[in-house]
Amino acid sequence: ASLAGTIEIPAGPFIEGGLGEPPSAAQIEYEAVERETTLPAFRIARTELTNAEVGPFASMRALTGIAPPLYPDSDEYLHAAEPPYPVATISWYDARALCRYWGRELPTSAQWQKAVRGGLQLPGVGLNPAPRRNLPWITVRTRVQANIRVPDREPHADPVGTFPEDVSPYGVLDLAGNLSEWTSTFNDVGMPLARGGNWAETDPASLVDFVAIENQQPAADVDGIRGVRCALTASSEAAR
Repeated sequence: ASLAGTIEIPAGPFIEGGLGEPPSAAQIEYEAVERETTLPAFRIARTELTNAEVGPFASMRALTGIAPPLYPDSDEYLHAAEPPYPVATISWYDARALCRYWGRELPTSAQWQKAVRGGLQLPGVGLNPAPRRNLPWITVRTRVQANIRVPDREPHADPVGTFPEDVSPYGVLDLAGNLSEWTSTFNDVGMPLARGGNWAETDPASLVDFVAIENQQPAADVDGIRGVRCALTASSEAAR
């Protein structure tokens, strides 16, 4: 596995779950419980996995049995298969396989949320000014800072990193928008959880909820709104 394109998330505690700030109406409805969780250090990809990165794996279909992503023939997906765009229309199983090809794994839901919120302490900053943040950039602003559905813009995914203000305290991009992302965490009914907003379903009013909640999806589901971001843990590094 290579560390290229990954960002270190230091070991230590962070605030997991709860209503968050600004508070999520969905988390209020679910009576979400806030807890302090301590995670070991890990690395997470700065961006979602791109078609360019998937290309070598996709070319080995005869060996892996995994077909390359297929995008719908519509205006929304006109450029979706181009190299700088995030890979989508993949199941949870294929997302896991893609990460493992790179010597990595899908992040857990907790790792994903820590990448958004930051730990109680932040490198070079000290005390995290907003450890319960539900948006990578802390507050709701009138100007949309992530690739989500807005009235004056044609809905579609963008090349990764197109919205540089959709950035977490650690420098991780596109956690709020572009694509929702598979995690390795399953809920108590055996469904994998996806995290984050996306270009098609998320509007400014629902953005806080999309970033705050764990969104269960069938593992075999294939959709143009979900992609993959890989993580690198101590165990996956030891396997190199």
